[in-house]
Amino acid sequence: MRRLLALPLLLSVAPWGRADAIDDYVRAAMEKDHIPGVCLAVLGPRGAADVRSYGLANLETGTPYTRDTVHRIASLSKQFCAYAILTLERQGKLSRNDPLSKYFPEGAKEWEGVTIAQTLAHRSGIAEYDIDFNKTYTNEEYVRLISSKPLAEKPGETYRYNNVAYALLGLLVQKVSGEPLSEFVRKTVFQPVGMKDTRYFDPAEVVLKRSDAYRWRDGKYVNPTFLRPKVWDGSGGILSTMEDFLRYERELRDPKVLDPAILATQWTPFGGAEEGYGAGWFREKLGEGRALIHTGSTWGFTSCFLRDVTDGWTVILFRNAEGGSSSDWAKAILKLAKPVRIAAVACGPL
Repeated sequence: MRRLLALPLLLSVAPWGRADAIDDYVRAAMEKDHIPGVCLAVLGPRGAADVRSYGLANLETGTPYTRDTVHRIASLSKQFCAYAILTLERQGKLSRNDPLSKYFPEGAKEWEGVTIAQTLAHRSGIAEYDIDFNKTYTNEEYVRLISSKPLAEKPGETYRYNNVAYALLGLLVQKVSGEPLSEFVRKTVFQPVGMKDTRYFDPAEVVLKRSDAYRWRDGKYVNPTFLRPKVWDGSGGILSTMEDFLRYERELRDPKVLDPAILATQWTPFGGAEEGYGAGWFREKLGEGRALIHTGSTWGFTSCFLRDVTDGWTVILFRNAEGGSSSDWAKAILKLAKPVRIAAVACGPL
């Protein structure tokens, strides 16, 4: 593992040339939490987008973080896997009420009582399993591995965030559609929305403008593990840019190519509850209103997608280290942005 010396952070200011409360907050938080690079976007109710970048995407080359930097979004990927599953349901190729055993007969017998809907909502009861991130698994090997443990709880009753089960949903997309999750999502979401720089992680691929990620250890930045097996794509395998996520947010606000009914299903908590996990999104209280939110964290990359569905604000946040809480950052940035008119780069009507 390479070790990197702590380096001074090169920080931008607001796009119009002067620092403000958001810049002050981000500067202080980067120093406190040891974050080398950040890109954030704040979108107001009328659609104006303020995009800001700070620090470095790569400490070794001194490459600045920008809105075009390619970032591993980690568990924000779950919403795209969930959209793929629900698209297959709309196509009549599966039902959310189907048991997992219908598609994975090689899995545990207990999976006869676990539905796709429960798995989408992190209520499958499937036990976590410490997989080897340096190993390549076949789909069949992965299913046998994670079904070797008994269920951790009764399906449907207990919410427990579960990367293992969401990875299984990615394999389900391949089983039903006949193509890998990465290709199905590319054709169903990325390409129609215009997310031209968004793709699933491949450690062998040369990706221009890709960020590295870091951990702060013993007063220095170090490089964390980089690898990720393909069978894990359903839980968090996507790389994207802020520019592409702005396109995606515009589509979520006014769907033209994505299915509004599928999005509404994703944003509805399990069992119709007022708060909780739907399918790739949390719905929770935000002040007097409600928000949709998801965070992501993988080997140093951290992200937060916060959508204030009551007042119409959105914060998208990418960071290339793990310090602090990305959701706390996003909520603090939203609080600072709300009282003032955003003097921002206009991104067109949403």
